[in-house]
Amino acid sequence: MRPATRITLVVAVLLVLYVGSFLTFRAFPEEFTLAPPDHPERWLVVFSRHPEVHGMVRWFYWPLTQWAPGHRGYPTDTQLRNAIEFSNALREPRPVRPETPGRAP
Repeated sequence: MRPATRITLVVAVLLVLYVGSFLTFRAFPEEFTLAPPDHPERWLVVFSRHPEVHGMVRWFYWPLTQWAPGHRGYPTDTQLRNAIEFSNALREPRPVRPETPGRAP
């Protein structure tokens, strides 16, 4: 087997393993739970029992999660600023239209 063919085969196998492990990871998500009832902060939501593993997995699969359907994308600074401005505009009191004369209340 030629070296170029061997390298292509190895890269293809690694890519299949990478994408396959990602699909397996997505198929069996770890569900979040509430903290135990005897915990002082019992309403605390526990998203991961192993934050360092969770962070490593997010870093490892970052290229795929950016394109995966259903991934929660984080807004850019401009999108975040626009959303905050829109939210603040909704909270501002709006002037009430004056009643038109001649209309019954």
